[in-house]
Amino acid sequence: MKHIHLAAILALSLVALIGLFVDDSIMIAEVYAQDANLESGPQQYLNEYEKAFNTGDYAGAAKVAKEALKVMELNPALRGETSLVSMFLTYEGKAYVEIGQHKKADAAFQDALRRLESQPANFIAEKQIVKNNIAMNAHLLGNLDQAEQMYLTIIETAEAQNALPNMIMLRNNLAGVYSDQARFGEAEAQLKQAIAAIETQTPVPQQELAYLLNNLAETVRTAGRPQEAEALHRRALSIRQNNAESDRRMVAASMINIGMSLFDQGRMNSAEEQLTLAIELLDSLFPNGHPTTAAALGNKAEIARSEERFEDAQQLEAKSLTMNQLFLPPGHHTLAIQHHNLGISLIALQQYGQAEDHIEKAIEIRESAYSSTHPYTLSSYTLLGWLALKTGNPTEAARLADLASDEITSSALLPAQGGVRNEERDNRYDTYLLQIEAAWALSNE
Repeated sequence: MKHIHLAAILALSLVALIGLFVDDSIMIAEVYAQDANLESGPQQYLNEYEKAFNTGDYAGAAKVAKEALKVMELNPALRGETSLVSMFLTYEGKAYVEIGQHKKADAAFQDALRRLESQPANFIAEKQIVKNNIAMNAHLLGNLDQAEQMYLTIIETAEAQNALPNMIMLRNNLAGVYSDQARFGEAEAQLKQAIAAIETQTPVPQQELAYLLNNLAETVRTAGRPQEAEALHRRALSIRQNNAESDRRMVAASMINIGMSLFDQGRMNSAEEQLTLAIELLDSLFPNGHPTTAAALGNKAEIARSEERFEDAQQLEAKSLTMNQLFLPPGHHTLAIQHHNLGISLIALQQYGQAEDHIEKAIEIRESAYSSTHPYTLSSYTLLGWLALKTGNPTEAARLADLASDEITSSALLPAQGGVRNEERDNRYDTYLLQIEAAWALSNE
C-alpha cells in the first residue's frame, strides 16, 4: 500500500487570518455618532480603542472598552445614553472576537442588543450592526446554520429600509457562511451583488471595494480557481496601492493572498517571492512583529511543507508561533493552527515527543474554543493518530481514527442544505486514510 506523504496531511493555512469580513468599525462609529453623546471623555476612550484595535492590540482594545463602560456606569448623565453604552459594548465584543474569546464576545453583543431593544426609540441601524456581529461570532464558532438564518433575516430588514451600506456588508458576510458550507456559487452571487451595489456609489468607496474583491478572490480560490483568484487579488492590491488612505497592512494582506493563489497554481517560487515582499513591508510597519506578519510566516511554512522541506517549515512555523504569542491570548484559535502544523513538521523530522506536545496543545485550545466534535478539533485528533502510527502504535492510531470518524459521521455541524464544509471534507478524507493505514499496519503485525 502506498504510504501518505505527511506534507499533505491536514496542514491548515493561515491566509484566513486576513479576514473574510468587511470591517464594520467605520460604520459603527458613523451610525452611533448620530445618536450617541460623544463628550470629551467617551471620545477619548473611542480614540484609544481605535488606536489599540488598529495596531493589533486587541486585548488592549477590549480593556479600553471595558474601562469606558465602567466610567459611564458611574456617571448618571452617561448611564442613560443607550446608544453610547451599546456602542462600547459592541466594540468590546469585536475585540473579544479578535482574541478568540467568543463567549465573552457574544455576552457583550447580546447586552448591547438587549439595551437597544429595551428603549422606545427604534435604533434600527444600531440593532442591525449588533445583530451582524452576533451572526459573525456564530459563524466563527462554526454555527453556520444559525449565522445564515440571522443574516437572511437582517438582509430582509435592510432591503425593506433600502439601507445600501448595511446590504453590502451583510451580503459579504453571508457569502462567508456559504463559502464555508462549500456553496460557492451562492457565495459568489452574494459578493457580486455587493460589488455591483458598491460600484453604484459616487464616489466609489475604494477601500470597501478592495475588501469585497479580496473576499470574492478567496471564495473562487477555495472553489478551485486560483488563476481567477490571483487576478482579483491583483485588482484589490492595485486599489490599495493607489489609495493614499489605504491601510498599508492591507496592502501586505493582498500580497499574502496573491502568494497563496500562486501556491495553489503550483508556482512555488513566485508564491514565496510574494510572501517575502509582504513580510518586508510588514516588518517596516511593525518592527516588533504583528499577527499579519505571523500569518505570512505561517504561509511560507505551508509552502515549505508542501515541498517536504520540513526543517524550513518547522523554523518558520516556530517563529510565527512565537510572534503570535506576543499578541494573542494563550487560548486563541490561531495558536492552535500553528501548534497543529508544527506537529506535522516535527513528525516528519522524527521529533515525536515535541510533535505530541504541540498536537495535544492544539487539541486543548480547540476543545476550549470550539468543541470536541468541531472539524478543527477532529483534525488534530487525526494527526495524533498519525503520530501513533509513526511511533509503532497502530492500535492507538486505529482508535483515534475511529473516534474522529464516528464524530464526523454523526456531527450536527453538517449543514442542513447538504453541502459539506471544507474542514469536514478534508478531515473526513484524511481520517479514512488513517483508518486504512492503521488497519494495514495491524494486519502485518
